[in-house]
Amino acid sequence: MPQQLPKDRPTAADKKREADLVKALEAEDFYGKKKPVGRIIPKAEADRIKKDVLEKARQEKVDKMADEYLRKKRMQSPLIKAAESAKKQ
Repeated sequence: MPQQLPKDRPTAADKKREADLVKALEAEDFYGKKKPVGRIIPKAEADRIKKDVLEKARQEKVDKMADEYLRKKRMQSPLIKAAESAKKQ
């Protein structure tokens, strides 16, 4: 007669099923859908990617604001103003 394991002790299959469930839940949190396409991205990597994307967007916004500021400053210079008024006349 085979030895019976206690019911409260998890088997290897139970542990694997639980690990798969945890991965699926983490993937659902990150992707917002049940089944991700491709590999499941670990949370640390997902956070790093999100941080990089947000940093890039912030940097682009800062660059755009700096360009706008420099353009306005350049338009205020006396030489540019004189050239613009000469064009209008």
